[in-house]
Amino acid sequence: MYKDFNAPSGAILVGSMKFTKDLYHTRRMFGGGMPQVWPFAVIALKYADAFLENYKLAIQKSNQLFSLLNKNSKLQFEHILNGTNVFNLYLKGADPEKFRSALLKEQIVLPAPTGNKFSMKINVTINRKTPEWIAQKFVEAIGT
Repeated sequence: MYKDFNAPSGAILVGSMKFTKDLYHTRRMFGGGMPQVWPFAVIALKYADAFLENYKLAIQKSNQLFSLLNKNSKLQFEHILNGTNVFNLYLKGADPEKFRSALLKEQIVLPAPTGNKFSMKINVTINRKTPEWIAQKFVEAIGT
């Protein structure tokens, strides 16, 4: 629930009655105590109803962003087959750490690179800005 529904932590155990029937102690062993975590569920419920709509918009915006950035010879995006929201960003001819630091100043957070590659995921935070604004910040960051 914390990854896409903004709860501080939490997960949902889903399965058939047969599968979940004897998991009470296992669930509690890993911190699954419902009396203490109800506030997390309240937060998650607030965001759950709009999740599909927000995620569809995030996919649309990410496709627009990739289209804009693929015009730059120093950036290459690679979708991972069957990777859902996962992709790689390759940086050519620029310092990955300087690039990352420049974007962080714009509140665009990238994971640590592996060489010239950033392994990334699309999420709904892309909806906070336009693809054009984000693309501009990426291009500016290459020049730093």
